[in-house]
Amino acid sequence: MNLFVEQIRDLEDIYLFLIWNEETGQAVIVDPAVPQPALTFLKERSLTPVAILNTHHHPDHVGGNLSLQKVFPKMKIFGAKHDSARIPGITDHISEGEELNLLGVTWKVIDVKGHTLGHIAYHVNQPFVHLGQCQFNHEGRQASGELFIGDTLFGGGCGKLFEGSYADMLVSLNRLQSLPDSTRLWCAHEYTEKNLWVARKILPKDSQLEEHYQQVVALRKEHLPTVPLSLEVERKINPFLRSHDPAVQASVGQKNEIDTFRALRDFRDQF
Repeated sequence: MNLFVEQIRDLEDIYLFLIWNEETGQAVIVDPAVPQPALTFLKERSLTPVAILNTHHHPDHVGGNLSLQKVFPKMKIFGAKHDSARIPGITDHISEGEELNLLGVTWKVIDVKGHTLGHIAYHVNQPFVHLGQCQFNHEGRQASGELFIGDTLFGGGCGKLFEGSYADMLVSLNRLQSLPDSTRLWCAHEYTEKNLWVARKILPKDSQLEEHYQQVVALRKEHLPTVPLSLEVERKINPFLRSHDPAVQASVGQKNEIDTFRALRDFRDQF
């Protein structure tokens, strides 16, 4: 059974994600900021959504919930139990380690607090078919699984700390690093170019980072997305996944992981 996935520009630099089964016509929507892009996509392909998956409560991730729920009243809306009062239309309250059976596959819920205290991610341990223009196989490998990560991890960066602590976010990022290299990352914002521009200031002699930055610049000149991301590549070029790396620690004048992460996040917040 093939499931398909696509990122859809929801607002200026925001993506929602649609996963669907062409045979059954059922679909899942991840983080709709506004309803119309999803409605248009669903109509064009004659799809009916069975669920919305929200990663956290911010309006640019849940703003389309109620409008979509009015059109599809049988559709479930999943969100973190912690955020039950902050996710519009929520029907199912979920937590770390729970498993959802949607579209015939298992979606595992992962607690990734930091950006917010109720932030969760959804992991599927098998690949979907992506028809978009962004190429995942930067290292010549195909995806082994899919991770819908919201605002916890971005290309070359991570989410701002609105509610969680530095330690919360570092634990969450390290939890994600336990996933296979060939996991494909679906982050919700097109921030890669700016993040890597800042990362080059921290690691100006990092040749892998520079090479990837130039690839991203070329994509964006053509107005092409940098999402999805490769976890394999992010481990090598994203400073926030390298707080344990002596080279990154030295670049910000620190000697341990948590102080390095704090320095990286504070530096990024200046831009």
